[in-house]
Amino acid sequence: MGNAIKNEDVRQFVAIIPGQGTLDSIEEILGPCKSDIWSKNIRWQARDSIHLTLRFLGKTRKEQSDRLKSALSDLCRSMDNFALNLGFLTVLPGLTKARVVCVGIKQNHALEHLAKHIEQIAINCSFAPEKKPFKPHITLGRCRNLDLRKYEPKRDFQSISMHVTGVDLVRSTLYTHGAVYNSLSTFGFAR
Repeated sequence: MGNAIKNEDVRQFVAIIPGQGTLDSIEEILGPCKSDIWSKNIRWQARDSIHLTLRFLGKTRKEQSDRLKSALSDLCRSMDNFALNLGFLTVLPGLTKARVVCVGIKQNHALEHLAKHIEQIAINCSFAPEKKPFKPHITLGRCRNLDLRKYEPKRDFQSISMHVTGVDLVRSTLYTHGAVYNSLSTFGFAR
């Protein structure tokens, strides 16, 4: 696996982990895309690393992690399962300097409600408020400031509906080849 970059604190984030059926559907649509000329400089995410980040927390102390787990457990016990509909392949921050290849998520009030409450939990656990607005997406690959204007990669993922039954608190360990993610805790919704 390689040597982890030394870090005293644990990097964490809260995420929705897609089920195997959703991952199968994403791979089926994304597969042909990986052989397109524009994708040769993309570092594609490993299947077990694909997720929807609800809140990146960064360096997290044990006390913060314990408080997060308790608050996330309480929140999820009050939530109902819901479905998310995926959108189109897109790049962030834009076509001229692409750094992330991802699939957007169609507007969903349950997701917005969940993200809003997780943001408040993070603030209550002594994390700084998020400066950027929540833009839900599933990262599929990363690159370094690619200019993709002449390619405008297009793929339609709208046929995919993702059933959400809970959230995970995830550890991100940085290695020289990239980050590796491990779920620390899963918090299932009540129903």
